[in-house]
Amino acid sequence: MAATGGQLGANKLRVDHTGTPVVLTVGAVADGELLQRSGTTVVGIASGSVGGGSHYDTIVPDDYALPSAALAAGHTNIWVRSGSYTETSAIPVTTTTTIDCEDPATVSIDFSTNANTGFHVTPTFYRAGTISILAGSNQVTGSGTSFTSFTTSHVLLLDGVLYGIQTISSNTLMYLTSGYRSPNNLTGYAHWAVIPRVVFSINNCTITGRSGSFPGGLGTLVLSGAVQVNVDNVRFVLPTATTYTQHIYFDGPVAQANIRNCSFVGGSVQVDITPTASGDTYMLGQKNFEGCRFLGAADYAIDLDDLPDYYSPAAVLRVENCVFTACTNSIFWKGYGRFLLNDSSFVDCTNALDIRDNSSLTDGSTIRVSNCTFQSNTRGLLVDGTGFKRLDIAGCTFVDCTNCVFASNTAGEIIRLRGCDFNEANSNIFATTGSAPITFSLHDCQFVQATDFGAPCAFFACHFHADAYFGGDNTLVTGCFFVTQAGFGGVNSSILSSEVRSVAANDYGIIAYNSADGFQCVGNRVVNSASTSTCILIDATSGGPSNIKVASNVLVLNSGASIENTAAVALNNDGDNLTV
Repeated sequence: MAATGGQLGANKLRVDHTGTPVVLTVGAVADGELLQRSGTTVVGIASGSVGGGSHYDTIVPDDYALPSAALAAGHTNIWVRSGSYTETSAIPVTTTTTIDCEDPATVSIDFSTNANTGFHVTPTFYRAGTISILAGSNQVTGSGTSFTSFTTSHVLLLDGVLYGIQTISSNTLMYLTSGYRSPNNLTGYAHWAVIPRVVFSINNCTITGRSGSFPGGLGTLVLSGAVQVNVDNVRFVLPTATTYTQHIYFDGPVAQANIRNCSFVGGSVQVDITPTASGDTYMLGQKNFEGCRFLGAADYAIDLDDLPDYYSPAAVLRVENCVFTACTNSIFWKGYGRFLLNDSSFVDCTNALDIRDNSSLTDGSTIRVSNCTFQSNTRGLLVDGTGFKRLDIAGCTFVDCTNCVFASNTAGEIIRLRGCDFNEANSNIFATTGSAPITFSLHDCQFVQATDFGAPCAFFACHFHADAYFGGDNTLVTGCFFVTQAGFGGVNSSILSSEVRSVAANDYGIIAYNSADGFQCVGNRVVNSASTSTCILIDATSGGPSNIKVASNVLVLNSGASIENTAAVALNNDGDNLTV
């Protein structure tokens, strides 16, 4: 409202709104408050309470018909009321900007009518050349750099840490406001970026992307060169389900991206963190996804591919409390830093979590998956190739998966599982292929259905509710509990200090098959509850295994046999098994 008549008398204002003079009554207004009209009364409200918590410098559509028009006019703190807004060109954002909308159910920003449209948060950043810094020093020396291209208002993003710039002496010398936070010197380092202090936030709206084939580097929300990006309660949709649209595309370094309570529907790649050239610094910093929903990604829900060939513990992808449904690849990770996946669900996906080769890594990467549910997926976890340091899986549940964990073409990496439940209808718990199978280490896990373990595994304090067959070489089972049978076919396998109960009629408690050379069965307790069952069987199908040790076991008989040695091989038991 624009005042046209000034004061008309006691607590009266005449204002011009839509061309017709209106007389309003002014209520209580304190110094520093804003004016808010309600009918014919104007009252004071505290600064910062407009639109639910922020002091906005313009309102769409009251002041401008479209968000793009408000941004073009220089506004950076925008409130968008309920309505449909059709944008026909890309909206560049190069300064700190907040776009708060009224409600995702009633605010629609539509980019579907034209190519190359969307919010392009792409302020200029710098990263040419290499830099060197001594541990604790604030002096940065460059080679092939152009430090004078930016100013001290920028910040240096280095392995996920932001450093202020104190002075710039030349194209190859500058000083930071604090020392380099590392115990080691940095020499000839290429994975750095100088970015402006730009923060972009958008909240509470539905954004429709363009239907059609986007070339690489385009998307509904394109992000690069920002200190922080906040996207909260935004629904990303498409006009059709057969498009190659990136809802969010990271096109450069972002120190921290917080994507919260958003939904992504349809498209080929929903969130793309894939550089256009190998070795770019696109994944510098943290990417946080919290409370998001991903539905029907034709290729990838979150795609991290062809990232820089180095390891940085400060490069973090964090996914928490998210749901992935009917996606071909929910998360495709070929990264170089830390990956933390917590409290999320994967339902009816081809590959719920796809971890791929990045064998050029020298230090490896750490991947932690905790408290997740994998249900009705072709593969719960696909591990294909080498390059990660450690994959830790804790507190997860696998239900009705064709392969819970599928590993191929690996080179001796270790997958650790702790406190996981493998429930009914999983076809394979672990499946492996390739010349160097992966090793699984399992603690306190539970297996409900009959299971074949073809990979080398180590089991500690696990619980098996149905028959288990261990076919991998060098398998170790210790401190475990079996309701029924435990069979071994791999070379140099062992079962130690475990208990096998309720051996069924005409069945066996512990079996060493003919291929189980070097098998050791020591310190176990086997309870035989059927008169026609056997506690321990040494199989003689093809001549029997060799170098077997059966010692210090307690064999509790209802009747039937304690040890059946059909192979007639030496057991090396020293005569110390106890039958009761």
